[in-house]
Amino acid sequence: MKNWLICIDDTDDIGTKGTGEIAEEIAHLLANMSGGHASFVTRHQLFVHPDIPYTSHNSAMCFALRSPLTQAEIHQHAVAHLVAESAPAADPGIAILDVDSYYDAAALMDFGRRAKVEVITKAAAYDLAEQLNIQLTEHGGTGQGVLLVR
Repeated sequence: MKNWLICIDDTDDIGTKGTGEIAEEIAHLLANMSGGHASFVTRHQLFVHPDIPYTSHNSAMCFALRSPLTQAEIHQHAVAHLVAESAPAADPGIAILDVDSYYDAAALMDFGRRAKVEVITKAAAYDLAEQLNIQLTEHGGTGQGVLLVR
């Protein structure tokens, strides 16, 4: 079994199912279908700024998954649920990290801390994802939900 981190953002709109609920559904779906184990979902408060569109609080959700599923299988099932459950006006994104692979944890944590205090571009998120071998994809709208960015 491998260890993964799966993060989603920008799935909701006022009066729709929240990102936390969708993340919990994806965590349970992946754990149940694979015989693996998902952690609880964590909420991450991001920068609140007029240049950043958000529904109510600008937070993203993340959970750990221990599973025999491949990254492609995780992505396929998680994205299908993400797309099916996201609000029509949302700009959902998903990030998947193989925790067992080599990656610069300090760079990832620095990026996360910066996302709490400054506006970060989508290009910066894709650059970091490429450097750290994080699968980062957008699934509707402007794609602004990729890795918690503007």
